[in-house]
Amino acid sequence: MLALLGFSSLFLLATQGRAQPSQSRLLIDDFHDQSSLAHWQFSNGAEFPGANGSLSLGQGHSGRGAKLNFQISCGDPLTCGHYVAAYHSVRSAAHFHALSMWVCLPLEIRLVIRVQDETGQTIQYTTDAPTLEQQDPNAWIPVVVALDQPPNCYWGGANTGRLTGAITEIGVLADSRNLEPSRGSLSFDDVTLLASATTAFDLGKTSRMRPLPASSASLSARLGVNVHSLNDEEGLDAARSARFTFVRSDLLWATVEKIGRYDFSNYDGLLSSLEMRDMGVLWILDYGHPEHGGSQPRTANDIAAYARYAQAATWHFKGHNVRYEIWNEPNLTSFLPAPEIFPALLRQATQAMRQVDESVVISVGGVSGVDLNFLGNAPLAAAARETNAIGVHPYRLTTPETLVRDFLRLRRFVDAKILLGMPIWDTECGYSSAGLFPESVYGDGHTDAAAKRQAVLAARHMLTVWALGLPVAVWYDLRDDGSDSADVESNFGLLDRYGKDKPSMRAVRALTAAASQGNLIGLLTDVPAGLHVLTLSGTQNFTFIVWCDQPGGVSQIRFTAGGLQAVSDMLGQEIHVSLSGNKSIATVTVAETDGPVYLRFRQSPAPHYQSLPGPRNSRSLGAFPNSD
Repeated sequence: MLALLGFSSLFLLATQGRAQPSQSRLLIDDFHDQSSLAHWQFSNGAEFPGANGSLSLGQGHSGRGAKLNFQISCGDPLTCGHYVAAYHSVRSAAHFHALSMWVCLPLEIRLVIRVQDETGQTIQYTTDAPTLEQQDPNAWIPVVVALDQPPNCYWGGANTGRLTGAITEIGVLADSRNLEPSRGSLSFDDVTLLASATTAFDLGKTSRMRPLPASSASLSARLGVNVHSLNDEEGLDAARSARFTFVRSDLLWATVEKIGRYDFSNYDGLLSSLEMRDMGVLWILDYGHPEHGGSQPRTANDIAAYARYAQAATWHFKGHNVRYEIWNEPNLTSFLPAPEIFPALLRQATQAMRQVDESVVISVGGVSGVDLNFLGNAPLAAAARETNAIGVHPYRLTTPETLVRDFLRLRRFVDAKILLGMPIWDTECGYSSAGLFPESVYGDGHTDAAAKRQAVLAARHMLTVWALGLPVAVWYDLRDDGSDSADVESNFGLLDRYGKDKPSMRAVRALTAAASQGNLIGLLTDVPAGLHVLTLSGTQNFTFIVWCDQPGGVSQIRFTAGGLQAVSDMLGQEIHVSLSGNKSIATVTVAETDGPVYLRFRQSPAPHYQSLPGPRNSRSLGAFPNSD
């Protein structure tokens, strides 16, 4: 039945105004009635004093909607308000397993959903918004929460983390992301309970598309991989076969400089091996020197010595396919014991490097996380303006698509505080196959289940940074660093420690092979919540890359079978397509747990795509010249 819904989805059906309850959906409120707010109760989250607000009617996704107004104040970091909320009692909701709504919220606020069951248990979910398709904070975004999936937290009643019996109350929270003063409103509309989170989407209907800048066309041009060994020919062959166009590697100061002399011979071999494969390198100019302060430069003379080392590297590698990153994670004392010296280190190194090569490409050393407090230091911001990019390491325990909100906050910050349009590089990020997933579900880092989950997240991370247009995206790392199946740090590799492909390497190969079939032109925007559809146009074909980020999410993708050339799964293997309508209509299932699906056609299955306004162009400096 779902496959016959065509362009619509259960979510879209559930949000077309007020309707009578049915077995598949129950409309809680569409706010078309002036008295709607009488059914909602406002709360200021009194357990965390400092949040105030109100609930009012305002512009909705269709007609009126609800506005959850908030004002977050802080006496000090320990006494900030956290959230405001609106609660609605529910009757006869025993067989509903998903909640849908439309939301519009500022970047400082995250949407949190609470559901209470008949035992008095409260189950809480944190949702992802904004999305790849809707990055404007003023845009209305569809949200679906699968209530059968493990929640972020739960308490009271049965205290099992699973719904028991009927749903008795729904809560909508405007939750402060950063526990800092803020004010505004979270708007929501068309709150609906659904029997299932499964959706359907028809590629054959005319759809809206969010175009991407020309600099986003190629995936491989931005893909790099971190390496630790200077002599791993087998690993470099594997990286090149996956269409990585550069590696990232330490250019250790203590190894290069001996009693004031510089010897780069240990690194010339790696560069030569890369150039034989038409690959480049991103050198990290990092770590201390025993003759110049030890673990880090400490005095003015030490900083000057670091600048001379950076200048010597620039001179030595001038004319080669190289770029540089000043230090690694300078906001962490484990890598730079006194981070306050970094502005001077960055400024002097950049100036020294430009003296010998005005065209040298330099990134601010990859900052751990998205640390706006560190980047906002005035001397650092001034020094950063003299570089070519801001490097970040956006590791996360959540799924890759949650990078969208962090990137948008960082983009806004860099534009306002450092330099408008300055490129942002993802110079290190990855997912280990150990320690990041529930062991009760996935086992240790060497199980097939854990390895598959790492592969799913690897492919989705690369798709996310591609869709965001980041000109540099480095996966950490190429090869596992050890054999301990329970150690997080030992299991980030695309290859195991012996050089054998993990599923993540196979997934990257399948992704880059599909991406080589054409240029990325945009994202379809009128898709069900949690579904993403990248569109690529080639000289003789048209490719869709489709994936779902909704926990427990499943979507039925429907299209005309006539022009279909191939459908493959995350690992590049052919997958089953159901045929109907005298074999003219095809349907394929896309599940969150299975990663992306690749659909290639002789031509677009839709007559045309209506383009929405594209993203603002920014300086795209940073991509190596190699492409797919």
